[in-house]
Amino acid sequence: MTAPIVSLEKLSSASGWTLVHGVWIITLAGGEIVAAVSQMLAQKARLMGITARAMGDETQLSYNFSFQDEICSLKVMTQSQHMPSVTPLTPAANWAEREAQDLFSVTFDGHPAPRRLILPSPLATGIFRQPGGSDSKKQQA
Repeated sequence: MTAPIVSLEKLSSASGWTLVHGVWIITLAGGEIVAAVSQMLAQKARLMGITARAMGDETQLSYNFSFQDEICSLKVMTQSQHMPSVTPLTPAANWAEREAQDLFSVTFDGHPAPRRLILPSPLATGIFRQPGGSDSKKQQA
């Protein structure tokens, strides 16, 4: 296989698709995520979820799609911890974006209901960005 069946067109920042452990991955600039998700949805790809990973001062987000018998992941980095929301395009992104907001302090610009999902209001957001890893978090509990 040389490329996934699903295609992305006219995205200036898009790297080529790479197959890693059976998953097709493409890296984009965060500002192009709305256009990329729109194209995926137009081709009948289904958003399975969004995962987040702290990377220095920013957060890497992976938008994971199922398309026919393929899994495709769109990887983007936040800019100043902001990312355009794709929830207006697909309600399936609602809880995943709110989870990343709570746990990684990502602001999803244009999210229709950015209230907290996981953390109670007295706690600060971004607990997965705190130094010390899981051992530090256990000590704080």
